[in-house]
Amino acid sequence: ARELIPSKLVGDERYPVGTRSVPFDTYIDLCANGELQDAPSIAALCLARNFIQKEERKEG
Repeated sequence: ARELIPSKLVGDERYPVGTRSVPFDTYIDLCANGELQDAPSIAALCLARNFIQKEERKEG
């Protein structure tokens, strides 16, 4: 996603959700060291990575 705006919405989180800006490519390291454990977030990042790679192949 691009140009997102932080906002708080009522959700079904059972724990506090925090945000932090990091370079996109570091998410694999965050998973490996246990900092990122939320399965839906990890799945979304994998899908985003695949999308970005496809877009880069189209441009290149």
